[in-house]
Amino acid sequence: MGVYRYALTDLEQAAQQTWERLLSSQHDFENIAGLELLGRIPEQRLQPRLHELMQHSSARVRRAALNALARFPQGALPDFAPALKELYKSDDPELRALCVTGYRVLDPETRRALCMQALEDEHHAVRDAALSLLEESEGRGQAVEVVSKWILENRGFPRSQQSALNALSRYRLPGEVFERIAELKVRDASTFSRALRVIRRERGDNVQHDSVLALVETVLQERVTQVLDLALMAMENFEDRATIAAIRAGLASGD
Repeated sequence: MGVYRYALTDLEQAAQQTWERLLSSQHDFENIAGLELLGRIPEQRLQPRLHELMQHSSARVRRAALNALARFPQGALPDFAPALKELYKSDDPELRALCVTGYRVLDPETRRALCMQALEDEHHAVRDAALSLLEESEGRGQAVEVVSKWILENRGFPRSQQSALNALSRYRLPGEVFERIAELKVRDASTFSRALRVIRRERGDNVQHDSVLALVETVLQERVTQVLDLALMAMENFEDRATIAAIRAGLASGD
């Protein structure tokens, strides 16, 4: 590191050889040391080795490789998209979140598409990473527009929309943004409620399919609760929070 920091050109060749040896080593700890240096000095010449280490058998090495990747300039490594997509299939949410952070090196269109997919991830850390990258790469205004549209179009499951809505709530946005979301979610909850009433009437008349209809009823009831919660979350941004808390308490008690 000191060779590069202090421009010790006489030692640069030897330092390069040592660096390449670390990245090519059969020992994980040496790979990680080389990757930590790559994170501090993103050297385009070493990207083939970085690509290989992203597919290493050791999870620690893969995480170190993703950390190094995230330090490369935005849009610098568009060819890394297939490798990142493959790594994103991991069961480890920490690794998936690092993948999302690494999307910054991809081209803008691919980056946005993969971030929107990550908004539907089951783990909050992954969803948060996607929201952060959207804001970093597209600016707050554009990120707010993209995420708001995503919620209004009912993309993703309610839990994912909650994460997106929480992110929007951190910004000082006009109340109209949240009013539109709340209005849509109330309409959605009303639609689910009507379907729920139909199912309950059907169950009363048809005992043979009672178990199937009971399952559908349970799913619909859960969705009504989730969508109403989204509406209340949105309303907290333009209504008195004590009033919203009272509504939540009433819904919980069934009053």
